[in-house]
Amino acid sequence: MNNSVNTSLFFLFLAILYVISPFVAFVIALLFFKRGVSQFFMIAFAFYFGYQVGPILDLLNHYNNYLTFGNRSLPDLFTDPLVLISGQEPYHILFKFALASIDASDRLFSAFAAAVYAVAFLVFFRQLKPFYIDRMTKMQMAAMILMVVSIDFYWYVGLRFWTGAFLMLAVYMRYVVKGQKTMLLLLPIGILFHYVLILPVVLLYLTLLLKNRNMLLLILVGVSYVFKYIEYGFLNYAGKIPFVNAAFRDKLQAEATVRALKEQANFFRNDGNFIYQHRTDLIFFSVVLILLNLFFRNRNLLRYFPQLFAAVCITLIATNLGYSEYVFYTRMYKLVALLISLYLFLLLSTPEIRKLRFNIVTNMFLLGVALFSLLISLVQIRSSVFNIELWLGNYFVEVPIYEYATKVKF
Repeated sequence: MNNSVNTSLFFLFLAILYVISPFVAFVIALLFFKRGVSQFFMIAFAFYFGYQVGPILDLLNHYNNYLTFGNRSLPDLFTDPLVLISGQEPYHILFKFALASIDASDRLFSAFAAAVYAVAFLVFFRQLKPFYIDRMTKMQMAAMILMVVSIDFYWYVGLRFWTGAFLMLAVYMRYVVKGQKTMLLLLPIGILFHYVLILPVVLLYLTLLLKNRNMLLLILVGVSYVFKYIEYGFLNYAGKIPFVNAAFRDKLQAEATVRALKEQANFFRNDGNFIYQHRTDLIFFSVVLILLNLFFRNRNLLRYFPQLFAAVCITLIATNLGYSEYVFYTRMYKLVALLISLYLFLLLSTPEIRKLRFNIVTNMFLLGVALFSLLISLVQIRSSVFNIELWLGNYFVEVPIYEYATKVKF
């Protein structure tokens, strides 16, 4: 009874605070992140954030696509080439159709995109509840923060890929954490959001065969780095495989597509923001250093969560093979960073590893990497988020919607 009353009072407190200052309510929710009420207000803040920032980056393209929906029927939308140009997957069409039914504005479109993304992330995050519900060590907390920020917070703007990826990983974590193999039947849910997620789905299924084959996995990872630095044309080759070509039609094999992707890769890697370009490298290799430290202190390390270790290795192999294709590589490499930081968090949560002592330098290093990664993300879209009204305002004061500044290098 007392617990129910406390929960109700906490909800009321956050609700009042949310009306006055959504950001302050969000900060309080973060401090008590283990509570379901707090997680609700995290979603509420994502809605507010999307509402105030408006459609930017790729979300602006989706919004322009949404404007063509009007009062049209679903069968008509699913067969319209102008609609399908933004993706042939059901999710984005159904999402836009639902918002078109209420004639949502640009702010509401962005708000719902951010809120759904936050829901997908929290569905994934809640699978880790057995590991974060009790008191955590400082290293666990640092690893968890790193995992949370490994994917830039603003990637709701892609609408499809990361929303689907988090739901796919939520299903996979039910298998990793609770051993529910039947949940793996739901892995293809990601494909309903973005067709590219068919590759991670296949890779996660492969972990069933390759878990505990650690030496083979590490050798294949090493070989994949060789292919990475000779810029093996994985996308061009994959497009020639019959079943891949049948699934994606001419998306992969078209010469113009391959040439455009190479030009895009060269532009971003040579002229892009150097620090942001290596943000994922920073996360990945920082975690590798911590994992090596753990391995030398506990040689039985690889016995824990072998399926997740296999997932990290297999995804990294596929990522390296696709290095020459910029969009593919950046998405997959971020997924690797998420998986490896997740793997570190789970390892640090095992009773044997919790007994190990870590000095303050190691703790501060991991936390520093997490906070610096978050700062890099903020700076990357500074034209949209460096506004005092966004962070200290509320719904009564609308922040001007800025178009993405082209001078900010991606």
